[in-house]
Amino acid sequence: MVPQGYPNVPDTINPFGPDDYDSILDGEDIKQTPVVYLMEHKVSLSRQDLADIWQGVMPDLSTRLQISLSSIDHYMPGDNVEDSPTQFPEILQQQINLGLPRDGHPRYDLLDVAEESCKQGFIPEIKWLVFKVKERGVSSYSQFIMQEVDGESAMAYDNVKERLSLQGLPESEINAVLGDRDEYSKNVYISSHSVNSPTYNWPYDYCSLIELGKLESKVGFRPDLEKEYTEAVESDKFDDT
Repeated sequence: MVPQGYPNVPDTINPFGPDDYDSILDGEDIKQTPVVYLMEHKVSLSRQDLADIWQGVMPDLSTRLQISLSSIDHYMPGDNVEDSPTQFPEILQQQINLGLPRDGHPRYDLLDVAEESCKQGFIPEIKWLVFKVKERGVSSYSQFIMQEVDGESAMAYDNVKERLSLQGLPESEINAVLGDRDEYSKNVYISSHSVNSPTYNWPYDYCSLIELGKLESKVGFRPDLEKEYTEAVESDKFDDT
């Protein structure tokens, strides 16, 4: 699910679409793509904490407990399940606030159905896996300097294309060097994350700031959803007058 403009990654995801995550790159199979929830945990490190970590010494922050809580809601079933699109009053309200088309229907969700032809909605066989992910440091000194000079998006397709153009290369040669945008984005991701040639991420391979993770899932049913939506629409009409 690498964005087409990688390493330019949007700061926000528009839950009503469209955004850079609406489509997958060429050659990818969306049915083989896992659904990933990123629950971010942050701590502030002092200079001494960093020095201790690099020396393999337990930093002071390891003696203090900090808790991060995150929650994500899904609307299921959605597309390919109901005879008519599902509509939710809270989504309608957000669409009104953002000036978007007022249909109250959430964007397609990867957890809705397994296949387009499947009409069962929620899949009871869904399994949850909780694991810790550490952000990888820059794997090469040249990449580090490039990002220091030109920013995080130094290797973005459009930026590289502009630099090659300024060097006098014709459009045909630039396209031949960079190739397809989707393929280029995948290659930059693979290179920057050392996917094909994993390297050490010292000292973070030996340091963990998250020791416990807990996940709770709930399923809710709303039998009067059509009534809720109708009341929300009528209320909005009354407020407009």
